[in-house]
Amino acid sequence: MIRRALILLAVLAVAGYALLMVTYEVIGVDFVSFMEDQPFVDYQDGPRLLPAEEAVPVSRPVYLDVPSGLVNPVPADDVSLQRGETLFSFHCAVCHGPTGQGDGPVTRFWREEARRPANLTEARFREYPDATLYSVITQGLGGMPPLRENMTERQYWDVVNFVHTLQP
Repeated sequence: MIRRALILLAVLAVAGYALLMVTYEVIGVDFVSFMEDQPFVDYQDGPRLLPAEEAVPVSRPVYLDVPSGLVNPVPADDVSLQRGETLFSFHCAVCHGPTGQGDGPVTRFWREEARRPANLTEARFREYPDATLYSVITQGLGGMPPLRENMTERQYWDVVNFVHTLQP
């Protein structure tokens, strides 16, 4: 008796599995777990909700975080500029390019022009104080990530000194 019940269950299970396979192929049952059916929102597209009125702003101009008395302690001598050039080519040239014109090898994969890295050879960077460049390097700005974990304090200032040499 138990043997007949087990055989009957096995036959029903095989028949049910076969029926499911035929149903999937014939009817085309959609499963929502397929990735192509998932909603997709491109960079800065889609429904953007406004923050609550009491919300603290997440982003603000980076120069607001610069301490007022921050002074570059590293003189822009040959050693500092050589170190800065090496650090720039290692950490920054991927996006900003070897000459700082914002044409690094990674930028060809970016679709949006608004996300392009800054052209560090522009005249406006000559007028930026060292504290502002230091703050942008350590905290990031816009699409630029913060590099505070990648370099030491001395290395930040070496890169700042080198960036000033990129302007004509």
